[in-house]
Parts: sequence; C-alpha cells; structure tokens
Amino acid sequence: MSSSLCPRCNTPRLGTGRYCPSCAYDYWSAAAGSTQATPLPPPPPATAPPPPPPAPASSRSPGWNAGGAPPQAGTRAGWWSRQSTGRKAAIIIVAVLILAAIGNAAGKGTDGVAADPSGTARASASPKQTSVPTAVPVPLLTAGSTASCNSYIAASSADQLAWATVNMAAYAPTLDPALLPRFAASLATECILSDSTSALTTASDLAGDPRFAKPTPTPAPTPPPTPKAYVQLTAREWAQLVKTPDAYLGNAYKVWGCITQFDAATGPDNFRAQASYANQTYWYSDADNVLFTGDEAALAEFVKDDVVSMNVVSLGSFSYDTQIGGNTTVPFFEVEGITRQGSCE
Repeated sequence: MSSSLCPRCNTPRLGTGRYCPSCAYDYWSAAAGSTQATPLPPPPPATAPPPPPPAPASSRSPGWNAGGAPPQAGTRAGWWSRQSTGRKAAIIIVAVLILAAIGNAAGKGTDGVAADPSGTARASASPKQTSVPTAVPVPLLTAGSTASCNSYIAASSADQLAWATVNMAAYAPTLDPALLPRFAASLATECILSDSTSALTTASDLAGDPRFAKPTPTPAPTPPPTPKAYVQLTAREWAQLVKTPDAYLGNAYKVWGCITQFDAATGPDNFRAQASYANQTYWYSDADNVLFTGDEAALAEFVKDDVVSMNVVSLGSFSYDTQIGGNTTVPFFEVEGITRQGSCE
C-alpha cells in the first residue's frame, strides 16, 4: 500500500485508488499533468443532521473506491456504500429485530385486545372472574312455624342440629339438651320413612317421648353432720376463758358444773352453775359462776345441786342484774349434751 499523501488535504492515499477518499482528488489526472480545481463541498441539507465522519481506513474493504466515479462526500448513500458487508448485515438484523419488537407490542393489548394509547381499553379489560353461585340456605324451622321433610333432609347436619336446638328450647323445655344430636337424627329418619312433603315433626310433639326426656335428677343424700370436737381444757386455759369469754366465741368444750340456780327466775331453759374444767370437790371455792342455756326438753330432769358433765359451745359473755341490786358479767355457754354425775351437797 502506498504511503503518499493527498496534495490537497494530506489524507493518506489508499492503495492505487484513483480518488482521495476525503476531497476526491484525482491522482490519475494529476499524474497525466492536468490541473484540478478545488471542488466546493455541496451545501448540507436544510433538515438532515450532519453526516457521520468517514470510517477509519482500517475498516474499509480492500479495493474500496478503486476506480469508478468519485464518491459524493457527506451523503448517506456514500456512507452506506462505505460499510463492509458484515457491518451491513449486522445493521439489517438489528433493525429487523427492533421493528419486530415494536410491531409485537403495538399489535397486542391486555388479553389479546388491540393496544389503546389512551388506556381506555386496557383499563376496561380485566381478568375474567368466574362467579361462584351462592347456595340458597334451606330455611330453618322457627318458633311457631313448620317445615317440610324435603327442606329438612336437604339441610346440612349443622343446620339440622340448629333447627333441633331452636325447637327444643322453644317448645320442649323438658327435653334433655344432651340428646339434641339424637333428636335431630330421629327427625331425619322420620322424614325418610314418611312422605317427603309431610310436615316436619316439631319438638313439642316429642315432649312426652321418654327417649328425649330429661332424666329426673336424684337428690344427693344429706351427709351426716360431722361430730364436734369438744376440747378438754386445762386449769390455765379455763382461767383464760373465764377472764375473756368473748375471745372464745364459737369454740366447743367439755366442762363440769354444780347447778346453783334453776328456778322460775331463770326459766326452764337456763340455769346458773359453779363450773370448772373438771369435777371438783369444793365447788363454791374452786369453780366459777357461769350461765348456761339449752333445749327445754333436754334440761327438764335437772335441778339445783346436781353435778353435771356437759358438752358446750361458747356464746361469749352475758350480763345480768343480781338479787341484791348489782350487775355481773359471766361466761355464757349453750348446752349440747348433759349428763348427771351426782350431787354437790
């Protein structure tokens, strides 16, 4: 390849090409001695963008512009003719793919509907929804109404049980709620065995049926009373009780006593006694004044000067007027058991 430069634009000459690729200088005419005028480049198109720069010499195919008419510098036809065959093929393939993609997008809308630039068609085209028919519930029997066996058999088990619940509560309070499933099942059996258009039996019709009657509750036996534990006191514990009887209210004890007054003044269900925690020899000096009350029938056989052992419950204290015009406060007990042990005379 020659390394000579164009005398007009200093562009390297390509091979033995006749014309300069930049300014179309005619090497052959110059070699023959003819004078060449400097051609003026054609004015650029008014609306077309400036042409791309010429491809480097390395990208041009051999023999490009080797003879023939000079190329028209700055025209698109000249740019395309300068491209190699491989580049032309690549450009064509890319253009075809772009056009195919554009055509595919423009020719399709949502669900196969043609594309609508305004978006109206796309907005109205939504995925199809399959509507599920709503099952019409079988009307249940309400208070005071009737239903056919057809309706009852067609209902679900839950609806049948709900129907039975409503009717049992409304019409048959004597039926046992625990037997509701059995009641519902018996109605279904009755309907299957009878005419399907007949009226459904109501719970009130079965109120006397022993299969569905509430069981009569058996009263629980009354447990026997728990025997009280009557405490046997010591001398010190007895002294503390006599000192503050209200502190021992409700407690049960075993005590002894010598009856000192049981007459019309005390009444048939009360008496006074010299009492102690144990049997004493000297009651008037070793015992304390105490008031007792009890059941009249249980105390009927006891009199003054009887020595008795008793089971008692503390009632606290009791104050009363004495025969000499004074007032005294003593321990007070209720007698729950009494036995004569002798005489204190």
